[in-house]
Amino acid sequence: MSDEAPETGNEEGMTITSAVGLSDEHLIALGRITVNYSFMEFMLRSCLMLLGGADDKVTLALTSGLSFDALLSRVASVSEIRVAQGLRPAAEYEIEFDPLKNRIREAARKRNDVVHAVWEVGDTPGVITPRKIERRPKTDMLGEGKTPLTSMDLSSISEELLAVASELAAFYGAISLSVERSRRFGERAGPRGPA
Repeated sequence: MSDEAPETGNEEGMTITSAVGLSDEHLIALGRITVNYSFMEFMLRSCLMLLGGADDKVTLALTSGLSFDALLSRVASVSEIRVAQGLRPAAEYEIEFDPLKNRIREAARKRNDVVHAVWEVGDTPGVITPRKIERRPKTDMLGEGKTPLTSMDLSSISEELLAVASELAAFYGAISLSVERSRRFGERAGPRGPA
């Protein structure tokens, strides 16, 4: 006997997710999308904290309630300011934020289309179809109308999110190294501006 609580269902073993046809593979892929997006958002906040020279409580206060796009725009703006002040990623890393920003935005769009959807099962086994819930009228990023997706399709979105979040973590590492070297060697430009 398992210690896990069963999903709400009836006596015949029908669960809410099985009633709409979401397989364990689909649920796992959807969960990975959510976790990888959270990692990407965490790295954005961390980059803002590092670039802005603020501690985590100040950064959280300044970014609390911001949309993802607003947070991304703030990181891009502060990054541009720091580059103008002379801060560059450590020389051994060739990482620039601007091209990365576009990949972050696209990965976030795909995540939003997946997460803000109601899922239904079609006639093809192993394929589910998102019905986008419109918060605001705009183009469906997953395609025109409904786009059938397999768990492998969802996994590729999850992998894209993880790859972009990992690039963002590498950007953070390169900036962090540069900031540390600036402090250690007394260079004039750093995350707190000219000395």
